[in-house]
Amino acid sequence: MGRIRFEPGPATLLGQAFVAVIEAAGHRVTDGAAGMQITGAVLQFEAHAEPSLLYWDVIGNVAVSLHIAPAGRANPLAPLVYKTRCLDRTYVWPGETVIAGVMGKCISELATQLRHDSRAAAALRGH
Repeated sequence: MGRIRFEPGPATLLGQAFVAVIEAAGHRVTDGAAGMQITGAVLQFEAHAEPSLLYWDVIGNVAVSLHIAPAGRANPLAPLVYKTRCLDRTYVWPGETVIAGVMGKCISELATQLRHDSRAAAALRGH
């Protein structure tokens, strides 16, 4: 398949998904320096296809690390790490639509992990 370039990039796609989850939980997200500071790193964002005689399995692997801490805190809390692996089987060439679907599913699964993580909820409340 070769190398795949994602537009917008992985950090933007994941950032948008996580901001949506945080806002849906009732928090306001701004670029200001006050309040809770959320930083993140994309640890893995890749898609590849594993061919067989009849089909291709398109596999996406995504992992991120988030730090949530009060502004100016000298020792940030341990990172929250979210990982997922998604798969779709296709009997036609695994083009852009299939790959985008797999990666969209991965991003959705990471957003669900964040939504249900009591550690993240507690950190956002400042506990």
